[in-house]
Amino acid sequence: MQKPFLQLVNGNWKNYPLNGINFASGGSGVLKTTNQDLGVTPIQDQLQQFKTLVQQNKINKKQIQESLFIFTSGSNDIFTYFNPFNVPKPTPNAYVQAMLTQMTNFVDQICKLGAHRIALISLGPVGCIPARALLPSATIDKCYGKMNKMVKNYNVGLENLVKRIPIKYPSSFAVYGAVYKTVQNFRANPKHYGFSDVTNACCGDGTLGGALQCGKEGFSDVTNACCGNGTLGGALQCGKKAQADFPPYGSNFFHHPTGRFTNGRTVADFISQFIGIPLQRPFLEAQLELVNGSRKEYPSNGINFASAGSGVLPTTNQDLGVTPIQYQIQQFKTLVQQNHITKKQIQQSLFFFESGSNDIFSYFYPFDAPTLTPDAYVQAMLAQVTNFVDQICKLGARRIALFSLGPVGCVPARTLLPGAPIDKCYGKMNKMVKNYNMGLESLVKIIPTKYPGSFAVYGDVYKIVQIFKANPKRYGFSDVTNACCGDGTLGGLLQCGKEGYKICTNPNEYLFWDYFHPSEHTYNLISKALWNGIHTRIRPINLKTLANMTLTQQ
Repeated sequence: MQKPFLQLVNGNWKNYPLNGINFASGGSGVLKTTNQDLGVTPIQDQLQQFKTLVQQNKINKKQIQESLFIFTSGSNDIFTYFNPFNVPKPTPNAYVQAMLTQMTNFVDQICKLGAHRIALISLGPVGCIPARALLPSATIDKCYGKMNKMVKNYNVGLENLVKRIPIKYPSSFAVYGAVYKTVQNFRANPKHYGFSDVTNACCGDGTLGGALQCGKEGFSDVTNACCGNGTLGGALQCGKKAQADFPPYGSNFFHHPTGRFTNGRTVADFISQFIGIPLQRPFLEAQLELVNGSRKEYPSNGINFASAGSGVLPTTNQDLGVTPIQYQIQQFKTLVQQNHITKKQIQQSLFFFESGSNDIFSYFYPFDAPTLTPDAYVQAMLAQVTNFVDQICKLGARRIALFSLGPVGCVPARTLLPGAPIDKCYGKMNKMVKNYNMGLESLVKIIPTKYPGSFAVYGDVYKIVQIFKANPKRYGFSDVTNACCGDGTLGGLLQCGKEGYKICTNPNEYLFWDYFHPSEHTYNLISKALWNGIHTRIRPINLKTLANMTLTQQ
């Protein structure tokens, strides 16, 4: 089987495999805007990944000519066309034509790179998937006709494209896979093909089993009855490749995975508890609840827009399908524009910002030769943070907390980087972190001058963590170097929960939970220092004071 492109980039392989590479990104479409708020990697970026390997001579011309190029995409585009939150939109025919234009461009580019054997696989009957239960306008007792009509039109265009390829590129040959027809045969005669159910999801919950993603809290599991189909299942894949939605993440507090990259709560969770409000819901989870009717409005206690693996630069980990802060702020703006969040709520809210670790760590990836000097890279990061702060202040944010990065050069994952030392922290990386943190603190000082009604604080997480490392026993740590959960040198060569991982007996005696993230105990101590800590931990005031202070009306 083909390895995903990202597995190769992350350093698990010395050479690219000869049997092919999988560039697919769950949830992506042929249109660049499809599910962009989920942080997927669109086909345009997938193609660029392929081009990069060709340019770097990782893939040669002979390999390209002898390879089979299999392409199936479009289900997500058509499904999201009917998302009630996505307005305005073109006519169905214009939308399908836009999809086919992108497909034609995609095929042109791979043919120009030397592709000779191309298979375009049609979409299945997307209007029949159980997830249609999430759409207010969809029919439940039968397939969604309007959706399937768009699918059929798209498939006709795909087949026409297949016929044109050998004419336009004489040395190439293309085939069309009629998956729509194939699946309809299954539906028309299920017993003949071994199916007992061709309507409901095996795993999920609610109407048709389509109101909840399989594996999420509350799902129902029917054993020995699942028969998966990749083409149909691709219509609503909300998972990102940077994930912590499997055990043992969440095991020590929630007792099940929640998507948090630790064994329990994070800083945002602890601060919420100190304030005395419920924990924040992730934005996409709250949005889904509105769509399926389980929630009437967005929660009043705040929303978490964070995306694991993202950075302040839009290019950071884009191949992991993360949602960069530029899209996160757009999600927030959309809620404001739709009056889901009022001006009063914005003014009374605490805005926490902590991002940049992934940017700096990825700067040292061996496959990503940096085009900027370390100083220029840090300045580019700070420019993005400044823009972010400007936007939330213009929307009415009054209480802003910018948290510094911790000593990223000390994370166990540094063992993945060829140039990093093992016996001590990575000095070059921590130097970049310190420069970035200095810029953050300078920005904090500028905010109240630039936006007179606002107040900002700087949380010195770097200093806090260094104190833990200097005197571990005082803070309850027995290990401030290795990951509790992982494997290999420092526990940093394998993500926690992946096959072959090992876990320590007492996670909360470890500074690091996995190869990149702190344990719940670490987060708890950091949170306390930020909530009611002294000036060397957070300045000019702590979060408790910021949350309770009265700001002048503007």
